[in-house]
Amino acid sequence: MNFEIYYSINDVPQKTWSKIIENNNFFLSLPFLSSIEKNNAEIQPLYFIIKENNEYIGVLYGHLINITGNKLSRYIGDSNRLLNPINFIKYLASKLLNVNVLFIGNSYLTNHYTLFTKTKCRSTVVIEKLTAFVSEKIKINNIVFTDNFQEGINKNAKEFEAKYIKIKVEPDMVFNVNKNWKKFDDYFKDISSKYKKRLRSVLLKNKGVLIKELSIDDIRFYQSDIQRLFKNVYEKSKFSVVEFNTKTLLDFRKKFPKQVLVFGCFVNDKIIAFSSEIILNNTLYAYFVGIDYRVNKKYQVYNKLLYMHIELAIKNKINKIQLGRTASEIKSTIGAIPIHIDTYVFIKSSLLRFLFKPVIKLVKPKKWIQRNPFKYFL
Repeated sequence: MNFEIYYSINDVPQKTWSKIIENNNFFLSLPFLSSIEKNNAEIQPLYFIIKENNEYIGVLYGHLINITGNKLSRYIGDSNRLLNPINFIKYLASKLLNVNVLFIGNSYLTNHYTLFTKTKCRSTVVIEKLTAFVSEKIKINNIVFTDNFQEGINKNAKEFEAKYIKIKVEPDMVFNVNKNWKKFDDYFKDISSKYKKRLRSVLLKNKGVLIKELSIDDIRFYQSDIQRLFKNVYEKSKFSVVEFNTKTLLDFRKKFPKQVLVFGCFVNDKIIAFSSEIILNNTLYAYFVGIDYRVNKKYQVYNKLLYMHIELAIKNKINKIQLGRTASEIKSTIGAIPIHIDTYVFIKSSLLRFLFKPVIKLVKPKKWIQRNPFKYFL
């Protein structure tokens, strides 16, 4: 197995790439990836084409990002004790760490595959071959394997984890839509009285808010507001690596008007929140959202958007909603459940590995309580 690597979508052999994926992966399609590259200069995209026995068998996508200790230390829990080893490790990390890291996966999206192969390949084989390739060819010695590679690792976990450090990150929250629901009232009937009361309260507080689908012209007009609202959520999220440029949504709406929807929430003609949905193959992906937290509690905007996802999914006969990795407990109050997937980190330098393995092991998701709004058990 070997790899061809490209640093710009303009250099990718488009016929070869498109023939490999054969329209089987929207998130790996070149029109989708070109919108990300065009609008997000903070990341260096890497496009890999996988060859085996002189035949093109797969593609792989990743982002090259600079990670500093200040970023990493945000992910580590604080200690109340001044002279605690955790605080000392965080201090060292913030002062010493400044490295380029290759994220194998799309750092803006969660829990979808950015590795696609036409033939069956064990993920451990792809990881080890790719590690050797990028280390030798492009001198990148620090790699993070995100959501794509869980399958096939467990069988050789001990041997594999001797080279790759496993860390836990926040789960992707997924809402499964009951096939018997024909309208939103059917969902309402299936939740317990406690959560019916909660839903009524959200709807009551949200009465003064107008929610409407945004046209291309609307997105262009409110662009700076949309970025500001997204930045609020980005800064609140512990596990965000690079801020997403919401101009990308404008590109998405132009290219994929049926698949990509953007909604705005307005009070007195002022936009106070937005939400975007990507609808594909009976799944609704709710990845990008922005909130004005100063008025969020008053109008229960975020909660309303979560219920809106359910309503939209039922209306469009969608089976599943992927809600991403923020606000896990709030998402569980509507009925979303966590999908836990481990992330693996490779550090080539033995010294750096020794120094930063304890730091990486301290990267843990925030503890939260799983809620269940339904009368029946999930």
